[in-house]
Formats: sequence, C-alpha cells, structure tokens
Amino acid sequence: MSVQFGKRCKILRQERGLTQQQVADALGISRSAYAYYEIGGSEPSLSVLWEYWANIYLRRIWKQRKDQFIW
Repeated sequence: MSVQFGKRCKILRQERGLTQQQVADALGISRSAYAYYEIGGSEPSLSVLWEYWANIYLRRIWKQRKDQFIW
C-alpha cells in the first residue's frame, strides 16, 4: 500500500503545484515525514490520512459543487 499511496500523493501534489512543505504544513507534519510517505518509506497514521483526504478530496468536491450553485 505505501508505495502506491506515496506515488499517488506525489502526483496529486504536483498536479496542484504544491511543494512538499506546503502539503506537510497542511497536514501538521514535518516535510521530511511527508517526503518519506511519498517514497513509500512509511505509512501515515489514520489522523494524517484523514487530514490528507480532507485537504485534497473535500476541497475538490467543494469546488465542483460550488460551481454548480446558482447565486
């Protein structure tokens, strides 16, 4: 799981034009810990996974939904 997760994290981060430091700050972890996830050296805790999901996926969903609202 960790290698695939790490590759996906890197792809998502790069697609959004973010640095490892920016993602790490959003997750409340060090840049080196985040970099270790990206290379598959470690698996994140459940709390870090939740923050990652919230920061990446919920923002995408909100943007999609917001564009559908009629103001």
